[in-house]
Amino acid sequence: MLSTAQVEKLVASVEVEEALQDRNESSATWSFADTYRKWNEISDEEGALKKAVKEKAKKPRSEEPTLSALRTMLPEVVLDLHGMTVSEAEREARAFLATALEHKIRKLAFIVGKGLHNEAGYSLIREEVERILRLSRNVREFFSPPARYGGSGVIWVILKG
Repeated sequence: MLSTAQVEKLVASVEVEEALQDRNESSATWSFADTYRKWNEISDEEGALKKAVKEKAKKPRSEEPTLSALRTMLPEVVLDLHGMTVSEAEREARAFLATALEHKIRKLAFIVGKGLHNEAGYSLIREEVERILRLSRNVREFFSPPARYGGSGVIWVILKG
């Protein structure tokens, strides 16, 4: 069965053709066979569905990357927090996240450092940034990239789109 939208679209196309035909009535003739052929085009559900599928296939797919593609692609923007104090890093990370959301960025990175040079022996900035990300409703997921991209000294973030 045809959807209402499909029926309306077909009826509209017939009305346009009929209006053009009325305007050009003197130069063209409209026979019963033409009317019958047009009626068959309208009432042919299978043909209409095939036509709709073809039209849909012609439309470009959404440019929205899949989650799998987002996981493997490089970040669109990067913020280097390495060397900042925890409070400075927190302020910068929150502002950076808000700006990324505003500009519809899908993937970003924070360089947090590995924390090898502080007394704790681990990255305090990393802990703070992860806390911010866990509390954000706009973060889909975050993780450490492969070692060639910084490993545990970097956090890659995928935002909800």
